[in-house]
This record gives sequence, structure tokens and C-alpha cells, in this order.
Amino acid sequence: MIVNPCNAGWQVIYQTAHGLLAGQLALGFRDDLRPNYWCETLAAIIQHDDYKSEIMGRPRLTEAGAPMDFTQHPMSEKDRFEESQRRIEAAYARHRWQGLLQSMHTDCLYRDQAVSHQLKKLLTAEAKHRREVLVNLNCDPWELHYAYEFLHWCDRCSLILAQQELPALRRRLEIIHALTDETYTIGESDDQTIGIDPWPFALDEFEVHVECRVLHRLHYDNEGHLQSELDSAKVQLSGWTLRFR
Repeated sequence: MIVNPCNAGWQVIYQTAHGLLAGQLALGFRDDLRPNYWCETLAAIIQHDDYKSEIMGRPRLTEAGAPMDFTQHPMSEKDRFEESQRRIEAAYARHRWQGLLQSMHTDCLYRDQAVSHQLKKLLTAEAKHRREVLVNLNCDPWELHYAYEFLHWCDRCSLILAQQELPALRRRLEIIHALTDETYTIGESDDQTIGIDPWPFALDEFEVHVECRVLHRLHYDNEGHLQSELDSAKVQLSGWTLRFR
């Protein structure tokens, strides 16, 4: 879960909803910036955070009883390895291109981290496997690299919006340095529309949104209590208007 404090208590956004927001951003891109295997890439973007902790029975409350943001989740080395393996296998089962992108995403998350021997072996095996699959698909490595940078761009931009990271006072925040070897920045204008520079989208203005739930208690007695509140919470839309300027 993505958990943001708000005046009413907590705003909760499921990570699967964040993936859908990333997909909305991807759909807005100009045709000339879309990667090959467009349908499979779009599916990978939308599904890149599926099978994460919120559906695996892990604790979702802090020691104080507050809803736990995904960045706070404790994870054992065994769980980290099993989750990574499961996500890669599930992606390959949908399409080899989606498997490649999920494999790249796992590598991006963990290649510079101190991880278990099992996960290191998985990353090494996947690096070899990606090369073999690319040959079978008759694709160049740069095609996969670009498609993953595209996914990474959409993922990062979606998180900036969902985690309420937009800076105040019309300041700009870097999204990522990628795609056309350019640095993309995002910021909010006085009219509360969102500007991205350079502008990568086909339309001069369009809207994106994500479903969220507002919890009115600051802390919960147990996981069942939290789940009951999530199940009964009214679903709300958080939306943004992106505009070229």
C-alpha cells in the first residue's frame, strides 16, 4: 500500500492502482516514443507491482498501529527471493516480453543491494536468460533497454503523483534521465495543472487518476480491523490534469 497522511486520517492507494496510473501515463505518449511490443509493454507497466506484499499476508501495521506504507515493509531474504521469482515467472507466463521487463525491473531493484545468495543466483541466471530470450524474439538489447526505461519512467512519474511528491512553489522535480537521453522534470503550476518538460505526450492536455481510500482512524488494533476499514471505506478518485506549457 501507498499510505499518505491527510487531514481526515490516512489516504491509502493500493500498489496495483499505482500500476494502473502508470499505464494511463504510458497511454498518453506520442507514437514515436512508444517501445516495440507496445501491448505487452503496456501490460507490463500496469502489472509491474502485482504480487507484492499487500496480497501476501504480510504485516500492514506499524508498531504504533498505523497503516504501513510499502516503503516500511520488513522483508526477510527468503521472502524477497520468493517474491522476485514469483513475479518473474508470472510475467513470463503472460508473454516473454513481459517476462523480460519484469526481469529487468527486479535487476534494477536489487543489483546494487546486499542480497541473499539465492537472489544473487537468480539475478545472474536472469541476465543470461534475457540474452537467450532476446535472441529467440529476434530483438536487439537496445530495444529491451528502451522499453524498460519507458516502464521505469511511467513507474517513477506515477509514484511522484501517488506519493504526493510534487514540490511546492512551482519548483521542478526530476522524474528520470532516460528515453531520449534527456532529463525529464515535473512540477505544478499556479492553476494546479501538472507540467512535464520535455513534453512527451500526444495531446497538449489530458487527465489521469487513481482510486484511493481514506481511513479516519489514526491507528488500528490488528490486521483484521484495518482490513475491515479498508473494505468499508468509500472509494475516491485523486486526479491530475497534465498540460503542455
